[in-house]
Amino acid sequence: MTMKHGDNRTREELQGEIEQLRYRLDEAEQTLEAIRSGEVDALVVAGPHGDQIFSLTGSERIYRQIIETMNEGALTVTIDGTILFCNQRFCSLLQYPMAEIIGRNCADFAPPSGLPQLKALLDNAQSGPAQQFFHLWAAVGPPVPVNIAASMLVTETENSICLVVSDLTELERQANSIYDLLREKHILEVHQTELNASNEELRDSQRAALNLVEDVEIARRKVEEANKELRREILVRKQAEEELRKRERLFQDVIDGSPSPIFLKDREGRFITINASLEILLGRSREEIQGKTDYDIATKEVADYWRINDQQVMATGKAIQIEEVADLPDGHHVFLANKFPLVDSDGHIYGVGGISHDITDRKQAEELIKKSLAEKEVLLREIHHRVKNNLQVISSLVSLQADTLADESLAAVFGDVRDRVRSMALVHEKLYQTGDLAKVNFGDYAASLLNYLWRSHGALAEKARLNLAVAPVALPIEAAVPCGLILNELAGNALKHAFPDNRSGEVSVGLDQDQVTAEVCLWVRDNGVGLPADTDWRQSRSLGLRLVQMLAGQLRGSVETGTGPGTEFRITFPLKGVSL
Repeated sequence: MTMKHGDNRTREELQGEIEQLRYRLDEAEQTLEAIRSGEVDALVVAGPHGDQIFSLTGSERIYRQIIETMNEGALTVTIDGTILFCNQRFCSLLQYPMAEIIGRNCADFAPPSGLPQLKALLDNAQSGPAQQFFHLWAAVGPPVPVNIAASMLVTETENSICLVVSDLTELERQANSIYDLLREKHILEVHQTELNASNEELRDSQRAALNLVEDVEIARRKVEEANKELRREILVRKQAEEELRKRERLFQDVIDGSPSPIFLKDREGRFITINASLEILLGRSREEIQGKTDYDIATKEVADYWRINDQQVMATGKAIQIEEVADLPDGHHVFLANKFPLVDSDGHIYGVGGISHDITDRKQAEELIKKSLAEKEVLLREIHHRVKNNLQVISSLVSLQADTLADESLAAVFGDVRDRVRSMALVHEKLYQTGDLAKVNFGDYAASLLNYLWRSHGALAEKARLNLAVAPVALPIEAAVPCGLILNELAGNALKHAFPDNRSGEVSVGLDQDQVTAEVCLWVRDNGVGLPADTDWRQSRSLGLRLVQMLAGQLRGSVETGTGPGTEFRITFPLKGVSL
C-alpha cells in the first residue's frame, strides 16, 4: 500500500481500519440479506441524535428511498419472471425507461444462450437464495455483465422474487487490472528474496508505486499507439475511399465516352448507373434513372421481356447477346444488347450489366434489302421463265422446220438442234420452278430431260430401257447448262447408234459427288454395239462428241471412256472454277 504524504499512521493502524471496514461491510450485507428474506421487521439506525427504529412494514416510502438510492439494480418479479417493480439504477444500467421495463418478462433482456440459466435462477430462488453471473441486453451497446442475487419475497397476497443486479463491468475491468498487478507482483516477489530484509517492505512499496506509474505510462503509450493506429486506419480508409471514388469517376468517364448505351442494374432490376449515351436516348439524367427499374421507362410488355433476359443472365452466370426493342422519345428503336453478369470479389452475382448497340438503321436497311431481293427474285424468275419460253419457241420453230424437210439426214440435224435447245430451256424451267434461283437439282433435271428424250425419239427409244442412278446434287447454273448438254448428247447418241437393226438394250445414266474432294462424276453407259475398234472418238468429226469435249473443258473436267461391252463415257469435274 502506498502511503499518502503527511499521513503518519503506521501500517498496522491502516490494516486495522481495513479490517474494521470489512467487518462493517459484512454486517451490512447480512442485514440486507435478512431484510430480503423477511427475517426482520424493523431497522435500528444509529445517528447523531441517538438510535432510531424504522418499521419495515410501515415504512414503504423510506424502504423505497433506500432501494432507489442503492448502487445496485433492484427489481421484483413474479414466479414466471414478469417484472413488477424496478429501481432507477436498473433502468440506467440497461438504458431503458422504466415504462419499457415494468410489465415485461426478464427473458426479454436476456440473450438466447442465457435463457436456461435465467430459468434455473428463478427456480432455485423459490427454495432459497441463489446467485448467477449473467449478461443482460442493454438498449445501446454490448451486453452488460452482471451478478444477480435472487431470493423469495413472501407476502399475504402473493409470492414474488427479489432480484438484486450488480453491475460487474467495472469489476471485470478491475479484475483484469488486478490480474496484471498480481502478475507483476509475482515477478517482484521472485527478486524480493535477494533484497535486504530491513528494506524489503519499503522497497516493495516503492516498486509497487513504480509499477503502478509504469502501468499508467504503458497504458498511456498503448492508448497513444492505439490512437496512432486508428489515425493510420482512418487515413488508409480515406485513401481507399478516395481511390474508389477516382476509379468510379474513371469508370464513369470511360462508359460516358462510349457511343453505345451502357447500364448497370442490381439483382432487383434497379439501375445502378447509366452512361451519357443512354441519358440522351432516354431524355433523362443519370440521377433521375438511378434506383428506377425498366417498368419506370418502358411499357409492361417490353419491361417484362427485358427483365426475363436479365434474370437469365443472373441465373446462368453467362453473357448473352439478344435483340431488344424500345419506344424512346425520338421513336422506335431496335438494339443488339450484350448482357453480362456483375460479380463481386467473393464470386457472387449482384446484378447485370449491358452494352447495347442501336441497330435500328441496320434493321431498316435489312428490310429494304430483303424487299429489294424479293423484287429481284421475282424479276429473275420472270427472266428464267421468259428465257425458257423463248428457247421453247426456238425449239418449236426448229421442230416445225424439220417437219417440212424431205431430207431425213437434214431433219435429224434439226432434231439434234431441237433437243439441245430443249436441254437448255429445261434448266431455266427448273430454276424458276424451285426456290433456289442459282442452283439446279440435277437429279430432278436429268429425269425430266431423259424422259423428254425417250418420248421425242419414239421408235428408237422403245427397245432401250432407261436406268437412272442420279443423286440429287445441286449444280450452279454455270455447271448445269453444259452438264445438261453433255447428257443430252451422250444419251441421244446411245439411242441413235447403240442399238441398230431394232435391237433392244439398256441405257444407264448416273451422277454422284465425292464427299471428300467435292468432285462431280456424270456417266452414261449402254450395252449396245459399242464404238468401232479402230475409232479414236477424240478425233471424231461428229458434232455431238466435239461438243462433249468442248463442254467438259468449260467445266474444267475430264472425259474418259470404258472398255465395254457397249459404250461408257465418264465426265468428272469440280464444282469450283466452272466458267462459261
